[in-house]
Amino acid sequence: MMTIKRKILLILFGIAGLSFNAVPLLSQKKYSLRGTVYEMSARHQKQPLPGASLVIEASGIGTTSDVNGDYTLTPIFEGEIRLKVSFIGKVTVDTLLKIHADTSVDFILKEDNFRLKEVVVTVEPGQSGQSTSSTISHKAIEHLQSVSLNNVLALLPGGITANPNLNHASQINIRTVGNPNGWGGSAMNALGATIIQDGSPLSNNANLQAMHPAVLGNLGALGGTASPGGGLDTRNISLENIESVEVIRGIPSAEYGDLTSGAVLVKSKAGKTPLTVKARTNPNIYHFFAQKGTNLGKNRGDLNLSADYTYNVNTPVQSYRYYRRFSSKAIYSNVYLDNRWKSNTIVDFMYGQAKRDRNPDDKITETVSSGKDAKLSLNTNGTIYFKDKSWLKNIKYALSGSYTDKKSHYEELYTAANAPYSMTTVDGAVITNKPGLDLYDVDGKKITDYTHVNPSDQAVFLPSTYKGKYDIYGKEINAFAKLSATLFKRWGKTDHRILLGGEYRLEGNVGKGKVFDRMAPPYRNLQALNATFRPRAYKDIPFIRHGSFFVEENLTAHLTPNNQLRVQAGLRYDMMKDVENVLSPRINASFEMIPQKVFLKAGYGVTAKMPTLVYLYPEKAYFEYININEIPNDKIPKDQRIFMTTTRVFDTRNHDLKAATNTKAELGADFLFDDFQLYVTAFKEHLKNGYSMSPRFNPVTFNEYKRAEGKNQPVYKLSAAHPVLAEYYVPSNHLVMNSKGVEFDLRLNRINAIRTAFSFSGAYIENENYQDTYTYYDNSGEGGASRTHVGLYGPAMSKHKTDRFSTALRATHNIPEIGFVVTLTMETVWSQRDRYTFGNDTVPVAYISKNDGKQYDFDPSKKDEPEFKSILRRRNDALYIVESIPPLFNFNINITKEIRNFMRVSFFANNMFRYYPVVESKRSPGSFYQGSGGFLPVKDFFFGLEINLLIH
Repeated sequence: MMTIKRKILLILFGIAGLSFNAVPLLSQKKYSLRGTVYEMSARHQKQPLPGASLVIEASGIGTTSDVNGDYTLTPIFEGEIRLKVSFIGKVTVDTLLKIHADTSVDFILKEDNFRLKEVVVTVEPGQSGQSTSSTISHKAIEHLQSVSLNNVLALLPGGITANPNLNHASQINIRTVGNPNGWGGSAMNALGATIIQDGSPLSNNANLQAMHPAVLGNLGALGGTASPGGGLDTRNISLENIESVEVIRGIPSAEYGDLTSGAVLVKSKAGKTPLTVKARTNPNIYHFFAQKGTNLGKNRGDLNLSADYTYNVNTPVQSYRYYRRFSSKAIYSNVYLDNRWKSNTIVDFMYGQAKRDRNPDDKITETVSSGKDAKLSLNTNGTIYFKDKSWLKNIKYALSGSYTDKKSHYEELYTAANAPYSMTTVDGAVITNKPGLDLYDVDGKKITDYTHVNPSDQAVFLPSTYKGKYDIYGKEINAFAKLSATLFKRWGKTDHRILLGGEYRLEGNVGKGKVFDRMAPPYRNLQALNATFRPRAYKDIPFIRHGSFFVEENLTAHLTPNNQLRVQAGLRYDMMKDVENVLSPRINASFEMIPQKVFLKAGYGVTAKMPTLVYLYPEKAYFEYININEIPNDKIPKDQRIFMTTTRVFDTRNHDLKAATNTKAELGADFLFDDFQLYVTAFKEHLKNGYSMSPRFNPVTFNEYKRAEGKNQPVYKLSAAHPVLAEYYVPSNHLVMNSKGVEFDLRLNRINAIRTAFSFSGAYIENENYQDTYTYYDNSGEGGASRTHVGLYGPAMSKHKTDRFSTALRATHNIPEIGFVVTLTMETVWSQRDRYTFGNDTVPVAYISKNDGKQYDFDPSKKDEPEFKSILRRRNDALYIVESIPPLFNFNINITKEIRNFMRVSFFANNMFRYYPVVESKRSPGSFYQGSGGFLPVKDFFFGLEINLLIH
């Protein structure tokens, strides 16, 4: 990767050095820009627009139009500037102005609706010289009828449309192979994809809703909500009050941290808006939404109120499985200090519940589950602009706090459930089914041990059938503060915009934690030998305290009068208690080969994701070994039968846990011509120290006793002492992920003769995941006598690789006069492969002895000895076969029609030609892939309707 970095820097700065000296010094003269911002009223009359934002991003200078629509920007250096004028619900003006004197310019902002000649319902690529990104407008979200933040990612290069439903918890994956129906993707990729709403992150760091991470290393959420090992559940983010979504896939600015994959920036609608009432339905969902933004009077600001309700049933024939969400938001926005301080304060409430009621036909398991999230958050953010002649141009801030009440519930009627459960949490405790009863062996030695054991604790032999009910209560607290300053200075032939700042996060969980009846605990897992569960309170877990500082230089070098080199170079420093601090350098650059037409771009940088609560403070691992079991013995009176167990407890915390880091490199080009624009980016990423749960083994002596014959009082003799290994899971940094590929986006401007614009985008993406530690092979049986050593196979023995090449051709036809827009999309998956590569997967390089728990090198000459035969893996020939599919095609249609100025109707149909391929598996001939939800990136035929009323 360092070689790539050096090449990128040599190319960029080599070009700069050839021409830099020939450029005259830039002008140091400063002027002002004044004018008025207008909007067109419902009667098509021009009227002042207060509250419009005017920003020169290159220098950090900005302001807001006053109550009369007037604005002033000063001081502005002489020369060419790019000015953005924006207002919620209006078309943003992005224009180049040449400033050679004090200048006056007025702007008229058009209503951002479907009656425009140029209607953008696809993604807008980011600016050259900055991170690779795409912005999705509220019009595109409405046209697509997205119900989840995950749905809008289908518009990105290489994205695949998913049917808009809320059946399952969904997460953000960036530059990964997988399909929206569940195959592929990565929990670590999602964990490293941060969602930032209105300047503050939406965090999953304090999520602890997993039932048994130490038992099987499984971080799946109880009740169907977001996994603690992955990203935020995007179902809980309403898209109705969203102005735009920006997805940063490349090397992000140094101001964005606690991420590895990328960032999703969500901007809410604030300010004055007409009363909007919306209703939407499709085979899974019905949805209602209302919003109104009101001006409170002169200098009193605006208040924007919104609320929505969504009900989703998984399938029409399974009404007992559903998800429902209610959310509401209040946004107060105002300007102060002569329109130099722009502020937004947001109060947001969300309630979401995934529920599975009892199926009336289920007479066997009687399964019921639910996952509830109730969140209240407060966010205030703003920008203060400075108009004097100092370096300081603006200060930005964001403060937020949230409280999330989570409850996950599961209940099931268990069968064949006989298992031990001793209620104690004391390591080494040996207790019986009769609290406090001491037992002795034939030599008079006490074999029970009640040291530090609660007097009421007892060993229980669970019945064959019982109803298990358990809950996880989480109360997540998140606080965030960020402050940054923008400085600007012109030196000679270069402009310098410097960003510096810091942020602080406080995140914790004070919930009751895992709760269940100790007489009816969760069902044992047969794969986790002797492992068991204990309740755990979360309030004793320390909070995460994460501080960061960043500095970034945005340099514009005028190499010739018409060519510029733009460089964004920054450093970020992250600090967290008990975790090694991380320094993350990042650079993005672009060179203007042909003025305003052709740009070469490159980037290199490091991003870091700090450990979350579930990895920093994992639960302990508990094991129970049955020493005496007389419960099934009918020869002993029932009240005299003894059941005795030994409890072992192991700490699973990893004190050497590091931050996961991702090294990113990019190289690309932008071609911006009058009739078309083409964006091409090649990328390569290497993530190391990724988080996963890895096995650990501790030696245990498993004693078994039998009642001695001919004794008046029950005494016991040792019948067996088995050396066994207790296997549990600990957080680790062994996950490695490599990604590479090429993205492209070709956009043809609207052809007026046919009123149609075309876009053709796609991506080739290749992912590789593996563990850089040993692969453990434990072939033990359930009984103590059938335990074996554990085989250790070489690090990275198995590597999982996936790749896909997919494209999307979109044709958008619009008739502005009647507000009609139709988009036809043809998605094609040209190839998709799933494969494994193996090292030596049949003979171990070492083993962990069951006798002492130590690791020993393995002598291959002993592979046929009875002691070691059990640690030899059997080769799975099927995994050596590459699973692949032929080209697949999918056609979608989206239609939006505005009816005068008060109604909008939208309709969509996915897989409109009902294309259902059947593909035979190459690994398992005779079995077939068909339908959605698996390896095939296809979807069911799906359609929906939306009606939107606007009352001005």
